[in-house]
Amino acid sequence: MDLIKKLDECEKRLKEVQELVMDPDLVKDQKKYKDTMRENGYLTEVCELYAEYKKILQGIKDSTEMITMEDDVEMKEMAREELKALEEA
Repeated sequence: MDLIKKLDECEKRLKEVQELVMDPDLVKDQKKYKDTMRENGYLTEVCELYAEYKKILQGIKDSTEMITMEDDVEMKEMAREELKALEEA
């Protein structure tokens, strides 16, 4: 399984876990509560990083398109600078 599919599954699982966290009966089972909260914390962190990654990829795509489509030399240069910054991120 490739990385992107695994990360997409993490996003899906995070939604499921967040629903479990909202269940008032969860606190009745302390072990399950502790495990669910630990998983929620882990998945939240992973999904935040994945969202940042997707944002950078989209920025790279947008900058690349601007470089190839734009006629204005200054706009192309700005897009190149943005692309460089995104690739270093």
